[in-house]
Amino acid sequence: GQENNLTILPETRVHANGANGRGVMFAYGKDHTFTQRGDVEALGANGIAASFDFGHNSLGDNYETRGSYIHTASQKSAPLLDELNGPLVSRVDLTGRLAGKYAAIYISDNAYVGQINVMGPAQLSGDIISEYNEVDEKSKQRITTLAFGNKANASGQSTGQADQDFSFSYGGNIVGINNLSVQLVAGQTQLTGNHALYDLKVAQGATLLGSGNYKINRDGAFSNQGKVILSRIETPLNIDGAYAQTSTGELQLAFNDKSKISSLLVKGNADVDGTLSFAPERGY
Repeated sequence: GQENNLTILPETRVHANGANGRGVMFAYGKDHTFTQRGDVEALGANGIAASFDFGHNSLGDNYETRGSYIHTASQKSAPLLDELNGPLVSRVDLTGRLAGKYAAIYISDNAYVGQINVMGPAQLSGDIISEYNEVDEKSKQRITTLAFGNKANASGQSTGQADQDFSFSYGGNIVGINNLSVQLVAGQTQLTGNHALYDLKVAQGATLLGSGNYKINRDGAFSNQGKVILSRIETPLNIDGAYAQTSTGELQLAFNDKSKISSLLVKGNADVDGTLSFAPERGY
């Protein structure tokens, strides 16, 4: 149950489209890796394309529970087993397709994933959900990094380098207010939907395009060091939490010939530096 590496190669299809289907599941151990280059779907009722979940004890959780950095016996803390002393999956690299009716990616409350890299030409259909909410020995929150825009090597694994040609559009919801840190590394990422995140960072050289609703953890912030484009006049970008734009950050608003303009609405502290720009709609 440790350091297993699973790769789904291009042209390989894993379809689990019955009710409660699971395309790929990691269910025990630590420090596994998952490289998804093929096609995985679970489009039946409650289907999950990629699931990270220890599940529950068949004798009842009151008897014993196990998970990433979690071990209890008779509802009391127990010595941490070696195979639990680490993330269930240390790295997920996506250049293929994940599609799920309930979720494209699901992380349970007892499973910790270190980093998820979404790289070209990945496709995601369905929500991204993380219920994990644990702290380390220094009471620091254990965070899962969800990165968009790293460059993949020939094996479909992240090189850690920025891919300036990255272009990605995602219409699902990203939900993980206690765990998920969304990092836009490079290129252009379009996000819509309703998101609940620990924090979000648009790096210098990266662009976020879109609208939608963002609820940010009180210990995090929506940080813009790159460029945020509000191209939809009729749909504002709502942030429930802190917004911080650095000196390298740019906020671009759209306007039309009817004297209407796109908008950013922040319910929380706003610390704005950098550039404010305006772009006319096509046909102005």
